[in-house]
Amino acid sequence: IYYSLRRAGTSTPKFHLEGETMKKAFLVLVMAAVYAGFSSPALAKSGIEGDLFLSVATEPDDNLGETVGGGIGASAPLTLLIPMKMGGHEEKVMLRTDVSYYKWSEDWVQAGIATDISYRRIPVFLGARYFHALTDRLRVFGESGLEVSFDRVEVDTLTPNPLFGLPGAPANFYTSTSESDVNVGLDFGAGVEFSFGPGFFVGGNLRLHAITDSYASFASFIGKRF
Repeated sequence: IYYSLRRAGTSTPKFHLEGETMKKAFLVLVMAAVYAGFSSPALAKSGIEGDLFLSVATEPDDNLGETVGGGIGASAPLTLLIPMKMGGHEEKVMLRTDVSYYKWSEDWVQAGIATDISYRRIPVFLGARYFHALTDRLRVFGESGLEVSFDRVEVDTLTPNPLFGLPGAPANFYTSTSESDVNVGLDFGAGVEFSFGPGFFVGGNLRLHAITDSYASFASFIGKRF
């Protein structure tokens, strides 16, 4: 999606939305499965956690640079695997879902043509976290899961008009092109969490996004156990 539109400043962008119907059907099935899991009687008996996070994401391609985003997440314990005791500390596996928002931008001038690119991603994570308690308040975790990313690229160009100066001729020609797509990939990560107060916790995690225009993100979060 990004590579096809980056050339918009010098050539006509190409659109590649093949497989869109299959991706959307797959997304519906995934969402239905997650909803069924979180609404099951077994999970209803266990506490659910909610958190807000602020994250920094690396560039999905050269020259876009890093960006700051944020999101909201929720976790529910996988009751059948709780409690497990290893090394004197309780282990926990939590089903995890979260949604983030990122936006990158880039602009340049080539051969007198000004080009501005805006790349927006809304990734939805569906997976699990495996926790290991180091102390009563401190625990580390690893995570993995599926990412479904709703992506959109917009390209604006401003081209000088060689006929400018003639009656009625504008100084520049403005064009705008956009493309949207849904991409599916896998995420892997690790983090740390510290509990405080009546059910509150803070922490941070690093996540690698193995997806079209792959990238990495680091998030700090604060949450509450219900």
